[in-house]
Parts: sequence; structure tokens; C-alpha cells
Amino acid sequence: MVNVALLSFWHVRAKDYARAVQNHPGARITVVWDEDEARGKAWAEQLGVPFRARLGAGGATNSPFTLEVYGTEGALVVGGPDGGVWLNSRRSGGAVSGWVRPQKLPPDDPSPMEQWIRAIETGTPPLISLQDGRDQTELMEAAARSTALDRPVDLPL
Repeated sequence: MVNVALLSFWHVRAKDYARAVQNHPGARITVVWDEDEARGKAWAEQLGVPFRARLGAGGATNSPFTLEVYGTEGALVVGGPDGGVWLNSRRSGGAVSGWVRPQKLPPDDPSPMEQWIRAIETGTPPLISLQDGRDQTELMEAAARSTALDRPVDLPL
């Protein structure tokens, strides 16, 4: 049996994830955490599992503005409590284990506003294209529709 901790019901697909776990014969939800304590407690009560107000290091962050990417070979967190980058990978060949903070990262790109102003002033093309902006808008619209309809929405819209 796989025990699953549901971390934050802020996410547009959180209900779908919870249903998927509940419908899987080999998995069960065992605990809920949420950055919004009232929302987390309500979900935990609805699911019949404990609510945990705090998680240990290497767990969820306290911000919906943190990027968390999880895959079969590891995970990447950008942002988090310290605004840093954290990596956990099975592909390190045993050289490291657990969460590590990469020491050499490329410099941050200028903010979109800085890029657009520079493009207007100097003609330097921004790193973010019109297509990128259009795609992001479509993704945000799909997320809003999914929330309103309480179901997944297919892309393209």
C-alpha cells in the first residue's frame, strides 16, 4: 500500500489528485498539509485523515509561487522558504543523497518587464516571445476553467 500525503489544496488539480488516490486500490491518503490551515483542516476532515500544520525539511514550501517538479528519477524545487534551488536525484550514482543545493547555476534572466523595456529602448529581442505570452495566457485560462468546472480541461482550448 502506498501512503500519500496531500500537500496543498491550492493547486487547481488537487481534487483530481485526491480522487485518483482514493480510487486506486494500491494507495491511500494518510495526511493533509496546506499553507492555509483552515482549508487544510477542512480537507483533512472531509477525507477522514489527520491534518499536519508543519512539515519537516525537504517537504512542501509555504508558497504557491514556488515551482515544484517531481518525476520518477528525482525532484526539483525552485523558490521555497529561502528562495533557492534544491535538487534530489536518483541519478547521482550514489555521490550524493537527499536534497542538495546546486552551487553553480546560470545567472537569472532579467524580469519580463526589464526585458520588454530593454526591447523597446534598444531593440534587443526579449527572451520571452509573444507566443510564450499567448501560451501562458491559455494555460492560465485553462486552469481557471478547470477550477470553475471542477474537472480537467484539455489543451489547446
